[in-house]
Amino acid sequence: VSSFPQSENGIVTEVYGFARDITEERRAEQERESLTRDLQLLLESTLEGIFTIGPDGHCTMVNAAAARLLGHDATALIGAPLSALLGGSGGSGQAEQLIRSVLSLGQPQTVASATFPRSDGAPIPVAYSAAPIWQDEEVVGAVITFTDLSERRKLEARLEQANRLSGLGRLAATVAHEFNNVLMGIAPFVDVIRRKPSPEKMDVALRHIGDSVKRGRRITQDILRFTQPAEPVFATVELGRWLDSLGSETKSLVSPACQLEIKAEPLMIRADQAQLHQVFLNLILNARDAMGEGGSISISANREPPSTSFTYGAISHPERFAHIAITDTGCGMSPETVQYAFEPLFTTKKSGTGLGLPVAQQIVQRHGGQIFIESTLGVGTTFHLFLPLERAVLAAEDPATSRQTRPSTRGSRNVLLVEDDSTVAAGIRSLLEFEGFSVTQAGSGAEALACAEEGRPDLVLLDVGLPDMEGRVVFENLRARHIDLPVIFSTGHADRLHLEDLLLRPNVGYLLKPYDADTLMNTIAEIVPNVED
Repeated sequence: VSSFPQSENGIVTEVYGFARDITEERRAEQERESLTRDLQLLLESTLEGIFTIGPDGHCTMVNAAAARLLGHDATALIGAPLSALLGGSGGSGQAEQLIRSVLSLGQPQTVASATFPRSDGAPIPVAYSAAPIWQDEEVVGAVITFTDLSERRKLEARLEQANRLSGLGRLAATVAHEFNNVLMGIAPFVDVIRRKPSPEKMDVALRHIGDSVKRGRRITQDILRFTQPAEPVFATVELGRWLDSLGSETKSLVSPACQLEIKAEPLMIRADQAQLHQVFLNLILNARDAMGEGGSISISANREPPSTSFTYGAISHPERFAHIAITDTGCGMSPETVQYAFEPLFTTKKSGTGLGLPVAQQIVQRHGGQIFIESTLGVGTTFHLFLPLERAVLAAEDPATSRQTRPSTRGSRNVLLVEDDSTVAAGIRSLLEFEGFSVTQAGSGAEALACAEEGRPDLVLLDVGLPDMEGRVVFENLRARHIDLPVIFSTGHADRLHLEDLLLRPNVGYLLKPYDADTLMNTIAEIVPNVED
């Protein structure tokens, strides 16, 4: 920059020159331009979808992957509201709410499984995260990254199918192996009998043939027991007392060199004692066999604090279960054995059928519980059982006593019976009317909601499987209209786990078909307030 001061007569008398080195500014500008190009290249090259939104919830940036996955033109998304990107319904509606909470609270969020909609309405399975963008201690936007899980889901489905086929192959091979052993226990002695041996050798041959037939019968009975399980007959069980009784019974079955210790808190559960006996006896005998000549077996039962986590499995609301641990100091299991332990007919025992643990798992699950294995080779094994705690202690444990002590239910109680099987409905209705209830009958979910709208019932006996909608949906609609309406779920399937979150709500009961009058009346007495009115 130059300056030319002039005198009064217009003659230039001085010249001033000013200069400033802008090399650093140009270098910095070039670096910013280079960084911007690199960042843009990075955003356009990644396979993950990335977009940002401003504090008003409108899109401020979107990369090519995000536009492609969502089926939009990138330029059309700039400035579009968040609802235009995510569709605003179903799982995407939840995503929109979560992202807006990131803007308002400034806390990052991650979701492992969700769906985003394409522009044509097709859902995309995604995993996504949303993180706040901070500037001067203020949230000025959010960045959302998401990954398309479609291919991963396809691979997982193929892997699951391969595992099923592999399991079926192992199952077939095990069955063939077991029955080949049965046949080999018969075939040689048939040849012996054909040669007309002495009476003594004939007796030996017949005895071995009989033993092999018994073994074959035991295998088929175990398979039938697994494929056609008996329905549990539930009663209130004081767990500590029951375990003490079981310990006294099983001491004679283990080696004198084996120590058996039981420590149990006074917990009440709802269970089928005969089926639980089968489970615990199987686990104790397995522990005995794993220890050989001696060792120790300890059984503990306690209630875990809320939010307790476990290394061997995930339990939602562990405080709502009795946690029973059966620990031995035996040979332990390899990771592969643990992986297949609950698979039907998988066994490491020469004389085992491989159905003891699958049946045990089946029984525990039909009780609404879970079972896990924790094992180390050369150290020992622990089986962890989680059984739901009794929601309310019954007046008495045996049917005769409960009939005498249960509250009277005769009166003006109105029951809405929701059952699509007319024969089942007729039987339950007869029982209820005999006990003095007034019964309104519905054969579908829609009919049940219409009946409840006409007049609020005192109790709903709700079948889980209905022709038009799930029992869960009917329940939620009923509770939306009538808060704390007593509802008893009635089902012929052991799907208590599917209902566990609903069963934790007030005035909700559960009945597994078939059930008798005492069980029905006691369940009603548990959940209906002031039943003696």
